[in-house]
Amino acid sequence: MGAMAVLDQAERRRRLAVRHALAPAAKAAGPADAARRVVALHGTDPGSVFLAVAARTDPAAAPAAIEAALYEQRELIRMLGMRRTVFVVPAGLAPVVQASTMPRVAAAHRARLCKHLRESGLADPEPWLAEVEKSVLAALAGRGGEASAAELAADEPRLRTQLLLAPDKPYAARQNITSRVLIGLGAQGRIVRGRPSGSWLSQQYRWALAGCWLAGTGQSGRPGRADVAAGSLDQPGLTAEQAQAELARRWLAAFGPAPLADLAWWTGWPVTQARRAASAVGAAEVGLGPGTGPGPRTGLALADDPGLTP
Repeated sequence: MGAMAVLDQAERRRRLAVRHALAPAAKAAGPADAARRVVALHGTDPGSVFLAVAARTDPAAAPAAIEAALYEQRELIRMLGMRRTVFVVPAGLAPVVQASTMPRVAAAHRARLCKHLRESGLADPEPWLAEVEKSVLAALAGRGGEASAAELAADEPRLRTQLLLAPDKPYAARQNITSRVLIGLGAQGRIVRGRPSGSWLSQQYRWALAGCWLAGTGQSGRPGRADVAAGSLDQPGLTAEQAQAELARRWLAAFGPAPLADLAWWTGWPVTQARRAASAVGAAEVGLGPGTGPGPRTGLALADDPGLTP
């Protein structure tokens, strides 16, 4: 058996500079390519997407070009993803993100909302919530596939149902369920965040039916279709295990070599799940060279990963 390959800290830095399109000679071809280089762009803060793309393109992509990729060509999708965080992902990767990470997130979000509804006086929240969700999807379809949260609350008054949070505490508060229901539908892959209500820095988004958005229909210059209300980001035939393996492969190609714990943290998977996905793509253990601190000195890389980076 040969000696374990060693990819030290200097090599890992070179790889990240080149593979993440940060090195001057390795810039991305455009916004979608910039996202592919790092698998997905962190998108909780709207400005971070524009800064991340600008840093990886030469000349730096202007906000209008990034908006076009997001809302006109729809090469990129803003969706809830790993660790219940908002990401901007290449459109073709959305079903992989959905199948690999979101069922557990969606189930936890729904259980938490039902618990708060029960604590706020609703005796049997599960069927009630399912009915509200169905009504919201129908309202979105009736508005051509896109609407704001306020418009949906006007169409479905039950979205204004209030939760009593932290009762008996000095910081007790009441909160409408509107955003929680919409986030839950996003976690299920039924709806996605569309164009912001204000400038590209706005944190208020319109919501769009996922099927309508992917089909290129809706209020953004095209007629809506009510028959896509049942659509989602799911890809028929794609299993959770297949999606997890594909997401692990892409992450290792962009970030490897790296410790297994890093893959588990980024995806939000339990370590056992991350290990199974890495094994499914034939990831090999490599040395990470000397370093400071108690961290692991071995990591994972794809077996066919190229050699040293110039």
